[in-house]
Amino acid sequence: PSHLIAPAVHKTREQIAELLSKEVGEELPPDPDQLVRVARERLRQSFIDADVGISGANIAIADSGTLVIVTNEGNGRLVTTLPPVHIAVLGIEKIVPTMEDATAILQVLPRSGTGQKITSYVSFMTGPSRSADIELTLTIGVHGPKEQHIVLLDNGRWAAREDEELHEALHCIRCGACSNVCPPYQIVGGHVFGHIYTGPIGLIMTAMHHGLEHAAGPQSLCASCNACEMVCPAEIPIPRLILDVRARSVEAFGMPA
Repeated sequence: PSHLIAPAVHKTREQIAELLSKEVGEELPPDPDQLVRVARERLRQSFIDADVGISGANIAIADSGTLVIVTNEGNGRLVTTLPPVHIAVLGIEKIVPTMEDATAILQVLPRSGTGQKITSYVSFMTGPSRSADIELTLTIGVHGPKEQHIVLLDNGRWAAREDEELHEALHCIRCGACSNVCPPYQIVGGHVFGHIYTGPIGLIMTAMHHGLEHAAGPQSLCASCNACEMVCPAEIPIPRLILDVRARSVEAFGMPA
């Protein structure tokens, strides 16, 4: 991915048309309306035929077991409702105590990520649907999946929680605002500025999830302009944490060549 919320933003319409043409076996013009129509026609049946749908989640609410997913494309809603089994994979830092906490995130995530008041789709899922409309007999999964499973990922998060510096990065809501204002990122893009997690926050996340060896090179791109900290809705001290990762990298591997 080249951006946290727009992983294919680096692709041109011509490149997308070429990719879809190979997948569907016919030549498609680089026309967005037609590409969307073809994608809907071909992909929707795949969602219908799937035995399992796998998604992430933006928020998990502890007191109700509710998953929250925000999207603008609608693919998140299809994959979580059409297949008979839904599996959600999310990091442990996505868990919040109450609906009020989730609402607070929903108020700032779209504004910081895309400049919207709210995304096109906001889905709340609390296990399989339950209905007793027919003869007062409780039936599970009448609407949507009959099973829902949640996989919680650690992958360095718990260790970061105990870290005096890096724990603040766990407040990230994945809005991508830091990338949008980062001068070096604007020049080199996410495939250079980062590893799997891109942009300024990605320099910290990479060290957290994948080890210093993957963060040692990209972190040198930070210009310490502090623009990322100014726009971060979670008020994460990103520049300070990047400097901390940089110091750890130098201690572990020495100065870059």
